[in-house]
Amino acid sequence: TGCYNRVLVSLIIPATIEGKPVTGIGTGAFYECHLLTSINIPDSVTSIGHGAFAECSNLTTITIPNSVTGIGEHAFAECSNLLAVTFLGDAPEVDGEDVFDDETTPTIYRKPDARGWGKTWGGRPVRLIRKAKSSTGSLADSIVGKLITLEVEDQGESLQIQFNEDGSMLEGPSGAPENNGRTYQ
Repeated sequence: TGCYNRVLVSLIIPATIEGKPVTGIGTGAFYECHLLTSINIPDSVTSIGHGAFAECSNLTTITIPNSVTGIGEHAFAECSNLLAVTFLGDAPEVDGEDVFDDETTPTIYRKPDARGWGKTWGGRPVRLIRKAKSSTGSLADSIVGKLITLEVEDQGESLQIQFNEDGSMLEGPSGAPENNGRTYQ
């Protein structure tokens, strides 16, 4: 497990391996993958293990599919550039104390019909995704694989976030750090 002596920038986790479903991301599976910038998690995954993505310091956004029901302690600890975590389902159970640490300060985004959410999750603020429109203007069920704009209610204000086709953030809240030389708008 982990990224010792490996260069991993983009990760697409398959839904099956040798005909068997991938249902979990194990403890420390991608620990210290410092160059990792994008992850695509399939709907077959139901759990993310302890420290699974800890110290992935270049990861800026991640989308958690609605199939995930549990996330291990420190799964995203020391992901210092993580700005947004978008959940497409109900709030998952946390196995341990915290999913993040003081160095990891993303905003959590969730769908309006999802259950189990409070004003914070894992010590981070939770914002409601009010609507999602694809580049053609139709409602989108998922941001993965689409260029869409999400309008998020943030204390009475709206933010717009655009995602690339690979699920990475193209534009985000103003004042956010630069991503590949592009300042979020």
